[in-house]
Amino acid sequence: MIDWRDRPVLVIGGAGLLGSHLVSLLVERGAKVTIFDLLLRAGREQIGWETPPGVKCMQGDAGDSYELLDAGIGRFLVIFNLAANVAGIVHNLSSPAEMMADNLAIKLGVYKALTHGGYRGYHDTDVFVDVSTVCVTPSEAPIPTPESFVDPLKGPWSPESSNFGYGIAKLCGEFLSLHLPIPRVLIARPSNLYGLRDYFGPGCHVIPGLIQRIAGGENPLKLWGGGQQTRTFVYAADAALALIELAERAPHKTICNIGVPEEVTIHEVAERICVVLDKAPQFEQDYGQPRGYHRRVPDLGVAESLGLTCTKNWVRLEDGIATTVAWWKAQGA
Repeated sequence: MIDWRDRPVLVIGGAGLLGSHLVSLLVERGAKVTIFDLLLRAGREQIGWETPPGVKCMQGDAGDSYELLDAGIGRFLVIFNLAANVAGIVHNLSSPAEMMADNLAIKLGVYKALTHGGYRGYHDTDVFVDVSTVCVTPSEAPIPTPESFVDPLKGPWSPESSNFGYGIAKLCGEFLSLHLPIPRVLIARPSNLYGLRDYFGPGCHVIPGLIQRIAGGENPLKLWGGGQQTRTFVYAADAALALIELAERAPHKTICNIGVPEEVTIHEVAERICVVLDKAPQFEQDYGQPRGYHRRVPDLGVAESLGLTCTKNWVRLEDGIATTVAWWKAQGA
């Protein structure tokens, strides 16, 4: 167990969807939190999130190891690396090299900073949590998918084609992280995240995309790839709590899926959004658009063994969608 009170914690990528919730939870626990973030969503839109009182926010590029060194990366006892260039399925398919290059640069920048000249004199970091993704798994993975099916140190490395560049970069990050000279290195692989402060701009993910299309009156509502593909959606605040619990409980070199016991089709997600928005469009299967994985469900055995709250008490999808829609409307939709 970690006593978070007055503990210096660095959250790289702390202004994004997951990072903002993680920062808030750390502040509640009394940690001395610093955010290091480029302050751009999807590589282009400025983030306007207001940081909690007492939190230091440093704007910088995690791909530049010297910027991280200047930020004093080695003096933090706990480091969470959430930084990423994240995009929707169309951008992942059309620009796999860009997604690989951007995300690999981030992982290399952090790795170099943490192995450069003994952190420029600092040797304080006890725990490093690298946030990866379930997108590292191949399309032929067993369902539910255990972490061990993709070994970052040995392979096989064959992410599903719609996330190939992004998935390879994240696997390279896992490989680098597991070689850091830090007492406890932990790898988190979250499922699909959504919630307050989600990105609703061009190329956003499925839930914000469907919210906007349904609210905008699209009828018939076209379900990309047919709508029968399944996903596990995790409310961002639940995932943030899981990261804290992982840092507190997991032994060195743990790789852990972050998910909930709730598998749904995209068709079911659209139905629940329609209920919240009081809309009733006709649904139309659109096989001209990408589908991605036919079924993606994480095995939660490791998370359950650690007693992560998200495996037994989580925000149900219909409740999370309602809260997200209310927040989106409050922002001016």
